[in-house]
Amino acid sequence: MAISSDVKRNLESAVISYNKEWTDTPPKDAQIDLSCDYPALEPPSEFNTILKDVVINPRPGMHRYMENSGYTYARSFVAEQLSKETGVDFSQNDVIMTCGAGGALNMILKTLLNPGDEVIALLPCSPEYELYTANHGGVLKAVPFKQGFIPDYVALEKMISSHTRALIMNSPNNPSGAVYSEEVLKRVADIAERKSTENRSRIYIISDDVYVKFCYSHTKCPRIINYYQHTVLVYSYSQELCLPGERIGYMAVHPGCEDAKDVMAGLIYASRVLGYINAPALMQNVISRFGSCKLDTASYKSKRDFVYSELTGMGYKLEKPEGGYFMLVESPIQNDKAFVEQLKEQGVKAQPGSLFQAPGYFRLSYCIDTEVLQSALKILKTVLQSVS
Repeated sequence: MAISSDVKRNLESAVISYNKEWTDTPPKDAQIDLSCDYPALEPPSEFNTILKDVVINPRPGMHRYMENSGYTYARSFVAEQLSKETGVDFSQNDVIMTCGAGGALNMILKTLLNPGDEVIALLPCSPEYELYTANHGGVLKAVPFKQGFIPDYVALEKMISSHTRALIMNSPNNPSGAVYSEEVLKRVADIAERKSTENRSRIYIISDDVYVKFCYSHTKCPRIINYYQHTVLVYSYSQELCLPGERIGYMAVHPGCEDAKDVMAGLIYASRVLGYINAPALMQNVISRFGSCKLDTASYKSKRDFVYSELTGMGYKLEKPEGGYFMLVESPIQNDKAFVEQLKEQGVKAQPGSLFQAPGYFRLSYCIDTEVLQSALKILKTVLQSVS
C-alpha cells in the first residue's frame, strides 16, 4: 500500500530524530531511562477512587456522542478552575475538551493555517511543533535563545512576516525547565501586538501550558494569557495526574479575543475533520470531579535540587530549572548526539539537545525514583570523567 510523500518524509524524519524506542520494557542496554517525557509515577489514589465510582454509577447516556466541544459540566469545571488560576473570566463557551495537548495543538493549527503560513516557535522547543505545523501545510520558524533560555527579541521581530499566523510558547519549558518571567511575557506580547498591527494580520499566541503546575520559583507560574488577549491556551492532564495514556486535556480561547466566536467555531469543526470527534467521555467525567486533588510538587523540587547539585558538583554546566521536570545540560563534548550514545552504552538514556534545536546540550528528566536517579548520576560522573 502506497503512502503519500509527505507522510513518508515525516515518518522517516520521526524515526531518525526520535529513536525513543517506545516499548513495554526498556532495552537491556538502557536500564535507566532519563529520557521520558512524563512522570514515571502512578496517578494519585483519588483518581482510582473517582474512576471506580464513575464506572459503577454512570450518568445516563454517558457513553453516547456529545457536543464536539465536550460535556457542558466538564467545560464548566475547567472554566471555573482556569478562571481561579489566571484571573481571566472564562466560561464554558471558551473551553473545548481535547484528546490531550497534541490533539489540541493540531486542532488550533488546522484552524489558523493556510498552506505556506508560518508559525514561530521559541527555542528550545518540542520537536512535535514542527511535525504538527507541517501536518497543516505550515512552516515552522524557530527563534534562538540567549543565556538563561531568554528569547532573542531582535531575531523574533525579524522573523515575523505577513505570513505569520501563530507563535507557540511553552513555559515551564520542555526541555530546559525555564520559566518565562512577566518581563519576558510582556515583551513577547508587545512584539506580537505591534507586528499584528504593522502587517495587518492577527498573530495568535498558542500557550502550551502542560507543565504550568510544576513551578518552583514562583507562587504562581506567569502566563502569557494575562498579557495577550489573542491567546489560545493548551493544557493536558498527562503530566499533572500522570495520565498520558488516557489522552485528556483542553484548550481555552481568551474571552477577550476579537474574533473568539469564529476561532471557537473553527476549533470545533477541526475536531470533526481531524477525526477526534470529542475527548474521551469517561475521562471527562473523572476530570470534572477532581476539584479537591492538589498536585504535590515538593518531591519534584527536591529531586531537581538534588540532581542539579550533584551534576554541578561533578563539573557539568547547566541553568537551574525553575519548573517542569527536565533540565538541559551542556554536553561536555561538542557532539551532543555522540555524548548521549556514550551514556546509553553505559546504561542511561537521555535525549540530545539537537532534538529540541538546542545542539550542544542534552536533556535529562528527573521525575523518577530517587534511588534510580542516584544510580544514573554515578554513570553520568563516570562518562564525564572518561571524556574530560
